[in-house]
Amino acid sequence: MMTLFIFELKKLFKQKLIWFLVGLTLVMTIGLYGFQIVMTATTHQQVLNQYDFSINLHLDFAETYRLEREEAIQAEDEAWIEEATEQENRFYTKL
Repeated sequence: MMTLFIFELKKLFKQKLIWFLVGLTLVMTIGLYGFQIVMTATTHQQVLNQYDFSINLHLDFAETYRLEREEAIQAEDEAWIEEATEQENRFYTKL
């Protein structure tokens, strides 16, 4: 039984079409793997860019409220000071 299997396998591998299909399968597998690696790296970079944007946005808002708090201190408006301080702390704690 084993000799029949080996005989049929040898007969199969003598055909050039089989070797072509095996090679094509290997090339396609390597190509798809490479494409997946490139797409993963691109997606990873997009996520990092989104996080950087979000962090910078929160820091900008916190800076804006810090400046408002300084203006409120100069104007001596207690409600405005409290609101600006709470907003500034809220944006810093979200980071």
